[in-house]
Amino acid sequence: MFGSRLFWKLYLGYVVLVLLTAAVVGVLVDRSVRGHALDELELELERSVAVLRELGSGLSLD
Repeated sequence: MFGSRLFWKLYLGYVVLVLLTAAVVGVLVDRSVRGHALDELELELERSVAVLRELGSGLSLD
């Protein structure tokens, strides 16, 4: 059974399909996580700017 050419062709095709699927899913997850992380970072920076702007509004530059 394991020695037949048909088995190895099917097995190789299955392995390639699994690897391609894993690569595509990995890329999609990576994009999603990066996008979410960048959105969170942008929000945190905007909050920090608002706090610093509020703190600096009372300072005199004289």
